[in-house]
Amino acid sequence: MASEELGFLHRNKERITRHWRDYVINHVSSRIFDYPDFAEDRLLDRLFVYITQALEQNHYYDLNRTFDRMLDTGHRHFISIGDIRGVLFGFIDATQSVLDELEDDTALTRYLKRRLTHFAADLRQVYSERLAGSSIEQLLRHRSDIEEKWVRDLPSEAVSRHLVVVSEDRRRKFVRDTFDVAIAFLQGNERAPVEIGDDDGDTVTHVDAYLRDVIDYFEPRGFAISHIERAIRHLEEICEPILFRFYEDEPHLYRRALWVIHSAVNDLALAFSEGYNQRMMKNYYNEVSIMLHRIKNKLTAVPTSLLTIMTNTYEDIVVEGDVLSAEDGRLFAELQQLRQKALKHGLEAIELGLERLGAQADLAETLADVVAKLEAAKACFDELKAFTSENRERVKAITRKLDADAVERVDEFLRDALEGGQTTTDLTRELQDIQNELYRREPPVWRPLDLNQLVQAAYDESIVDAKGKNIRYTLELCEGGTQVFGVERELKRPFAQVINNAIKYTPENGEVSVSTHVGDGYVTVSVKDSGIGIPAGEENMVFGLCERCSNAKEFNKVGSGTGLYHDRKTVLQHNGDMWVESEGENKGSTFYIRLPIYKGDGSDGEEEARLADQP
Repeated sequence: MASEELGFLHRNKERITRHWRDYVINHVSSRIFDYPDFAEDRLLDRLFVYITQALEQNHYYDLNRTFDRMLDTGHRHFISIGDIRGVLFGFIDATQSVLDELEDDTALTRYLKRRLTHFAADLRQVYSERLAGSSIEQLLRHRSDIEEKWVRDLPSEAVSRHLVVVSEDRRRKFVRDTFDVAIAFLQGNERAPVEIGDDDGDTVTHVDAYLRDVIDYFEPRGFAISHIERAIRHLEEICEPILFRFYEDEPHLYRRALWVIHSAVNDLALAFSEGYNQRMMKNYYNEVSIMLHRIKNKLTAVPTSLLTIMTNTYEDIVVEGDVLSAEDGRLFAELQQLRQKALKHGLEAIELGLERLGAQADLAETLADVVAKLEAAKACFDELKAFTSENRERVKAITRKLDADAVERVDEFLRDALEGGQTTTDLTRELQDIQNELYRREPPVWRPLDLNQLVQAAYDESIVDAKGKNIRYTLELCEGGTQVFGVERELKRPFAQVINNAIKYTPENGEVSVSTHVGDGYVTVSVKDSGIGIPAGEENMVFGLCERCSNAKEFNKVGSGTGLYHDRKTVLQHNGDMWVESEGENKGSTFYIRLPIYKGDGSDGEEEARLADQP
């Protein structure tokens, strides 16, 4: 560090030390300075000198000696190793506080802030190695044994039976990568950059690269945060007997080794929890945002369409629409009455004349009676003419509204409004279900399930619908080997949804066949139909949130476009896959759901004593 920067630290030593003391009291322990044998007079002043020596000359001898003495005496007063590190690292926080108080954005302060960040990393690495050096050696020495036990323990009640759906290769990768990053935490270099970059091309740290890989894999598969946290923290339990045998005659060193392992694993587990929670909430808010956007689009069109088809008055100006108003109805009813009255009198005159002439009645008398009837009819027609003349514009508007094109526009709006209302209702119900899930937090029950039974139940539910459309509906189940591991209340939905869709989008007299088959460690369900198929270029829309293929919208107006999205998500959460194949529009389609076959939790029931016997 240059003399100018050191000069700044020395000029502000009193302020830094004051902030430092406050930090220790408020964030480490309020009683540390009550123990003279631990925090002797001017402890922080001495540490300040030793830290500046480390900054200036990379000289850690005096700082290391003071740190070791604090470790030796701290336990007498229930001061943990973490508290002691907190005292040391309080210098960074205190100096940062002084820089923030100055509000001086100069090159010097910017450099100091960067240098403090690097120095904090150096301190972490120096004292992590100092505390964990021999422990790291022991863990690396027994690495293969630790990893083997860890892999075997993962899919168990002790950690999470959910992990049984993960292949052994992937479990081994998780264990291997977690061990590596835990060692990096013990060494204090977990924030060291790695070769790979993020989406923007920037370098990422060791721990960030690990978290990204683990979260990318486990989050889409529906693992709870606690499942992976327990899997990470299980390392501490495996390491304990190894450390005990090594430090059996040195309780202080054993205590220190346990603390550093616990601290490293705890920091890693917390980093995972925060990252995993952020990803889950980001995905949740993204789904909700898409669904709300769909609702908004449906609702926004309604007022505009209503203004188009309805009669409205704005500042005494009547804007004609396509729908008859209440006044239109009254006027039209009166017009119809006048027309019927005039028509009635006219027809009566004609009928009277024909009747008299056919009976060869007196001509003069007949003409007189007919003329009287015609005069009454003329009076009615004059009244109709006067009414029509008086209400000419309104009658024209009513006539236009009764035109076939106008009626079709109203009918189209009503059908769109019905579709929009149904879609909005469905999406709102799904949003409520999502919210209820968050409130309820009902723990899923993972257990072995017979997939053939789930498919059979889904098939049976749709028999009536298939018969109603005279569809040739068949089921073929393979024999044996169809046990999967999952949550029954979740896993049964995708099968029912896919079968129901196949029947819904297959015209009458079509075909739908359901089958299961086993191969390569998976059981696959296929649902084939002779329905509307999928238009070329729209295959990716099938599983999109709030998306539907163009021909599906034409075939069935109502649909939220969320069913297959959630179904595929459920299948992925069971470590499976779901996809569709179609030769094109009106050529049918086949949906596939593939899940790994459950082969048990892998436990052989033998005692895990080998680690404890290691020298």
